[in-house]
Amino acid sequence: MLDTSAGNLWLEVQAAIQFRDTHLTKVDELIGYYTGSAYSGSGGDWPENHMFEYIRLNTAKIVFDNPRVRCKTSRPTQRPIARAIQHGLNRNARETKLRRLLKRIFVGQCFCWQAVINTVEPQSWFDPRQNKTYHWPASYTLDRRRFFFDPLCQVYGYGRYAGHMWIRDKDDILLEAKNKGRGWDVEAIRAMSADEGIESLPEREGAHRSQLRRNEIIGYDIWVPEIDTGDPAKGYNGTIYTIAYGGGTDNLHAVHLRKPRGHYGPRWGPYTLFGVYPVPGDPYPLAPFIANFPQMTELNAIANAANRAVKKYKRLILCSAENNDLIKKLKAGKDLFVFPVKGFKKEQVVSLELAGITEQHVKQLQMAMDRMDRNSGISEPARGNVGSRSTATEIAVADESRKDSVAFVQQEFTDSVIEMLESRGYWLYHDSRVQYPLGEDAADEMGMGEPWFEGGSGAPGEYSYDDLELELEPYSMERMSEALGRASYREQMELALKAAAIIPNTPFYNWKMLFDKGGNVNNDPSFSEFFLPEIARMVGMMAQQQDSIGAIGGGVGDGIGSTSPPSNNGSMKGDLLGAVATP
Repeated sequence: MLDTSAGNLWLEVQAAIQFRDTHLTKVDELIGYYTGSAYSGSGGDWPENHMFEYIRLNTAKIVFDNPRVRCKTSRPTQRPIARAIQHGLNRNARETKLRRLLKRIFVGQCFCWQAVINTVEPQSWFDPRQNKTYHWPASYTLDRRRFFFDPLCQVYGYGRYAGHMWIRDKDDILLEAKNKGRGWDVEAIRAMSADEGIESLPEREGAHRSQLRRNEIIGYDIWVPEIDTGDPAKGYNGTIYTIAYGGGTDNLHAVHLRKPRGHYGPRWGPYTLFGVYPVPGDPYPLAPFIANFPQMTELNAIANAANRAVKKYKRLILCSAENNDLIKKLKAGKDLFVFPVKGFKKEQVVSLELAGITEQHVKQLQMAMDRMDRNSGISEPARGNVGSRSTATEIAVADESRKDSVAFVQQEFTDSVIEMLESRGYWLYHDSRVQYPLGEDAADEMGMGEPWFEGGSGAPGEYSYDDLELELEPYSMERMSEALGRASYREQMELALKAAAIIPNTPFYNWKMLFDKGGNVNNDPSFSEFFLPEIARMVGMMAQQQDSIGAIGGGVGDGIGSTSPPSNNGSMKGDLLGAVATP
């Protein structure tokens, strides 16, 4: 079992930080080239700003809108729970404006990686005068220099601990410590020297920022999954330790600032790590900009050399000093002006070019750009540049090749988004403090006036959150062009009209599966919900019965009417989780 004494945890944290920083040696330099010197007066200038181009072209492809989640279950009897979690997560994503967070995360993972901490917190809109405080899940990005984990693991998620550094006002902690249930050690906090080590933080660099003093202390939260101090059956997994360094020259000055507390959250911990390319034997992912750093450096070195040559370019005119009339007329002459000169000889005037860009510059620059494009997956059609000699087939092939190169980045990002949403869904399932309205979409689908999400597990012991399966609706985060949207709508309308006439007579087809596939292809996974195959089959059977007995009318209306949703404001609770009830 891991030694969780304050001194040993401090040694672990320092080892983790040192290992992490070996992967960050070029990140600040890359960010400086990404912003350029015009942004903050620092950084460098690269004529070929590949990083800005990559982010500009790919952000809308990876994350343009809030993700829409679909929730399924391995236990069919849990369908009401899955339905409730689905509506709850989708509404939570919209209310917390998740797409803004995801855009920052995507940009961060392009430079190195991006860590996110997931938590459950009071809602910003609740009325403090109410007796009950409503909560909901939320996520926040962690600076790359504040997140750390076990340096001896080879894959993130299989380490013995993970944690982050935090900075808080000392007075605020002492005020919170008055609540004994929070577990703060008041004496240890009072003994901490305020603002110690603050000036060495990267965000405090600079003449003015380094002088700021806000009576703050630095602490570290460390999640250790192998030690349980809470009941896993009640939603606790692992233990969180809070330590700080009180000064001195050795680890004996590290102290516990509060009592160890159980982590009320999923078993994979409070963090989600976003990255792109895995590296064998190293837990930190490889970012696209780090992987392409040598190519970007070479490309811009050639581009800068070409620019310097252009700036030094000169065109001089040499003429005979013996022909004063010629000299005067050359100085006074205008463009395309014709003037006679007595005794002129062509040897008396010579045009001379010095410096300037050469054919070698052009070839080297093109070769470096081609190499950069191959590694990054960016082509001229992707930039919106189509040559006059490019055929439609060539453009289509280039576009498909670009989609393939982005697909892996997109899938890695999607997997991490799902893990982050699974963390949020954990509190929806377990925490009875999580309550909020679900909005119009859920009301229309469920036929309720004002449905609310009510978290908390009322499920029997044989069920668990692990029974649920989350997946993102295809294309829910990326931007769909207007032309593609119109074409998709036309295809759906044609399919709907044709299917309406066929379904009653073909009960042996699995129409739902067909519509699900069609909806995914057309970027509308809810497409199958517009059809009611069972009703269509009933109509077909009734029509056959009527034909067989020569009757007209009958119980068709009763069959359809039985599926009508309730139109009142009543509550609708799942069997296992009060998740869609109207308060």
